[in-house]
Amino acid sequence: MRCGGTAVDELQRLLLELRRFTRARDWERYHDPKNLAMALASEAGELCDVLRWVDNAEADRFARDPRHRARIAEEAADVGLLLLMLCDRVGIDLPEAMRAKLRRNREKYPAEQWRGKAWADPTATDAPPEQPGVGEADQPARDAAAGSGKPAPRAAEDSLLAGIDAGPGGWVVARADTGLGRVAFECLERLDELFREAAAGRLTVAIDIPIGLPESGARRCDLEARRRLGAPRAASVFPPPCRTALAAASFGAACAANRKACGRGLTRQAFELLPRLRQVDALITPALQQHVREAHPEVTFAVLAGGGGLRFPKTTAAGRRERLDLLRPFLGPLDLLDARRALGREAARPDDLLDAAACLVTALRVRQERAVVLPDGPPERDARGLRMEIVA
Repeated sequence: MRCGGTAVDELQRLLLELRRFTRARDWERYHDPKNLAMALASEAGELCDVLRWVDNAEADRFARDPRHRARIAEEAADVGLLLLMLCDRVGIDLPEAMRAKLRRNREKYPAEQWRGKAWADPTATDAPPEQPGVGEADQPARDAAAGSGKPAPRAAEDSLLAGIDAGPGGWVVARADTGLGRVAFECLERLDELFREAAAGRLTVAIDIPIGLPESGARRCDLEARRRLGAPRAASVFPPPCRTALAAASFGAACAANRKACGRGLTRQAFELLPRLRQVDALITPALQQHVREAHPEVTFAVLAGGGGLRFPKTTAAGRRERLDLLRPFLGPLDLLDARRALGREAARPDDLLDAAACLVTALRVRQERAVVLPDGPPERDARGLRMEIVA
């Protein structure tokens, strides 16, 4: 870092400028420690998004690109300014705190012992750290990784997983093997081939589409999913059409058929999904449900978080970060922008990719026999004998 004079003098000058800037705009009253800390976390996340796919081999070339360099500088400046403001607000001498931290690190990591080794806590055991972002409800799935000694069930090495969501350009599919070493996204018009792989036992699928349609009334799995999510995420679980509405050719006809059978009309969202519902209903069988399961991404995220629905909508930057943090222990870092560019912007939205990735994690949990199944108890079955249930 290049600074005029000493770095400490430069920090002091910046701090004085910041104080004048905020006082002139009467912004100080908004700068309580909690707000500053949350803003700092958000900006640090933005900086991570810029650099998450840059390895050491290409770091210099990446930073020389004027566009990347400008964005790194912008995000790093946001982080630095907010850190200065937070320390000023709570009365911390940042340069002195940094010097003290460096002194402690020199004592904790002697050069003669740590040269060439990864930075780690020398007091730690050999057990890997507990994966972040996983709630208590999901902890059994991570017991082996957390060093508990409990063996995790192992799937066959050649088995594959797929998570599927309905996107604007077709079916958005996230695929991986059971090790989740590499996630590949694709967009398909039809699911025939995937379902054939599943029927042959080579693929475990979790799909965000209703499987099993009621003759009347509501499905218990949907009611339980809404109860678990709570407001406002419960609204993401919309009622599927009754089976008699499946063949309707128009929105009016579908609403009339659904109202007659179920006592309610049909949402526009449910009607627009009818072609996808018809496709899956034609392919699925009760036997195939062993390998192809209905999932709901928001329910999966709630289970991974160990509680109810998430705080932010998935269509916002904060909501995407919230969900990516929950997926990271399983899938590593996901670059939604790159995946969307590869598929075509019209084929998938960022939230479609997130949902497909959540379904992929659900497929792993199904394969490992660790999935949560809604509702509790024996499942309802529709007129075709299909189980009406949601797994997460």
